[in-house]
Amino acid sequence: CFALAEHTFGAGKGKKHMIGLIIGSGIGAGIIINNQLYRGASGGAGEFGHIVIPHDQGFEEFEELVAGKYLEQEYNLITERPTKLKDFYMLNDKASHFLRKQLHTNAGLLLAIMINSYNPEMIVLGGGVSNLPFYDELHKETKKHAMPSLYAHCKIVKNKLGDDSGKLGAVALAFQKA
Repeated sequence: CFALAEHTFGAGKGKKHMIGLIIGSGIGAGIIINNQLYRGASGGAGEFGHIVIPHDQGFEEFEELVAGKYLEQEYNLITERPTKLKDFYMLNDKASHFLRKQLHTNAGLLLAIMINSYNPEMIVLGGGVSNLPFYDELHKETKKHAMPSLYAHCKIVKNKLGDDSGKLGAVALAFQKA
């Protein structure tokens, strides 16, 4: 519903090919292809958070590397100080620097995979992580891994609809089915 709302009413309005990516306590995405919500063969398209990549000594899902809940838990484990993502992101200690770098690298890699796989005109970010001041670093990391010609044609932006996007997307979905 987030992707559909941003495509119909928000940041992605007028874009024919778009991905809406929510990075919050988890990761969820919606893919718009030719102005239509792409659902996949069984309705499960957009599960980017469950893509597994090599990490440290094993493998991790993107959701475990990029989602706000994961980053908060990691900061707590490292420092033994429970802190919310928006708060630790502004701190100036080794743990916060390490986790910010990890977020930038892994989120950039995730966006590059989306760009290289779907060639969208735009990726609209939502969820708590989208409110962080990380867009400059995110662009740098995404550019490192995305095909240059595809990256050049894709804007990465923050959502315009905020918390109302789910409701508006549900309305748009109802009209699509009518």
